[in-house]
Amino acid sequence: MTIKKIVHLVLLALVPVLVPTISSAQIKVLGKSIILPEPAEGSVYSDGVELAQNTRSGETLIVWYPTGEEGIVGRIVTGNAVPKPFTIFSKPQKPIDVFNGEVDLQATYNPVTNEYLVVHSEGHEDSTGQFGKIIAMRLDAQGRRKGNPIDLTSRFSELAFFDNKSRVLKFNPINGSYITFSHRHTKPAQSTTIGVYEQLTSKGKPARRPSLLDWITVDGMKWPADELRWPSDFTFLPSGKMLMYAMPSWYDPVRNLTELDYVVANVDPINQNQLKNLRPEDWTVVTRLTSPFLPPLGKEGAVLNLLSPDSPILYFTDNKNAMGQKISTDGKLLGHSFKALNSPGSKKRLFVTGTAFSAASKGVIGLLIAIDDPGWPNGPVSVWAQQLNSKGNPVGPSKKLYQTASNERIDFDKLFALPIAAGDGAARFVWYGLKGDSAGKTGMLKLDISVP
Repeated sequence: MTIKKIVHLVLLALVPVLVPTISSAQIKVLGKSIILPEPAEGSVYSDGVELAQNTRSGETLIVWYPTGEEGIVGRIVTGNAVPKPFTIFSKPQKPIDVFNGEVDLQATYNPVTNEYLVVHSEGHEDSTGQFGKIIAMRLDAQGRRKGNPIDLTSRFSELAFFDNKSRVLKFNPINGSYITFSHRHTKPAQSTTIGVYEQLTSKGKPARRPSLLDWITVDGMKWPADELRWPSDFTFLPSGKMLMYAMPSWYDPVRNLTELDYVVANVDPINQNQLKNLRPEDWTVVTRLTSPFLPPLGKEGAVLNLLSPDSPILYFTDNKNAMGQKISTDGKLLGHSFKALNSPGSKKRLFVTGTAFSAASKGVIGLLIAIDDPGWPNGPVSVWAQQLNSKGNPVGPSKKLYQTASNERIDFDKLFALPIAAGDGAARFVWYGLKGDSAGKTGMLKLDISVP
């Protein structure tokens, strides 16, 4: 089988074919379990945990940084059993500060080779002058390490970095490679934060020299205002292009943007010069918020979903509602934005945290997850679900799936669609949420969800 044929099959597996919309059905929670009951240092920050789904089997890899003594571990979740941990990265030689976001775990699955790629950051330069590194490791489908750790820490002669952080990592099904965005802080004397875009081979190794992206900033303090934070998410189109969304780093009076608006751009992931030279006019504005809001810790209130080869949708949180905006493959808006979550029994603002679509035998069924959040550090927090049809529009009423105790919060969550068995008319999903309470106790909650 040729590589081109394999890539075509992978795309078909990742993107459901549109069929007539099915009627509204009741969202059901089939099971609830605590997968990771043990406490974890710094787990109130989403940097200390990451998940990736095996789209062949439906299993989930959970990558976790439990303490500063054990290194970084993983677990393969099958069913509701508490999985046994295995070591991905041994105890680091230099201390990792989870609370300052120095783990920055990233994980993704490669369906062509049936393996995972996990990346983490070691953090700042230490007292001996050693740079913190960005390290990658390949894992097979059972979680066994393949080969040696891969150093992704880029060295640029024109800059001396003292802080390296991995931000976004994804598998590119078009050519079987990986794409990663990271940001680097230069030496204090230079005082610059800069973005780095890098293409990796199917084995997780650098494919070419990375590109410095001087339009990326991190802390919202860089000027001029047309610069952006690192891309929050991106998806690959069958054309080979990449659609990504980001947020401005600062208030822009010229374009009437705030640091909490959303913008999208269509780029060629192979053309590093295009990425390096993106201008403000290359980005399409999706939202123009009229009043500020504060998303939950570690969240930005938006997800980008490739519903079909020709209909990407950005689901996002505006001033009042969970919304959807259809986008053309060249990054332009299609029509007006629409309300994506129907009349929940909550008066709190709801933040979109995940969407997934499943090609069941009765038709394409989608699910949107939104979390209401009273603001740090208060609880309780409720998790809401909304069924979506094959066009990405809401169907029927939303449903509250879960509510935390008054002293608990949801600090990290992800939603996956499970593989459909032949003849199965129900769509099945799995949702994971990292809970934390005021006493410092944590746990990974797992909900098994069905839409008949």
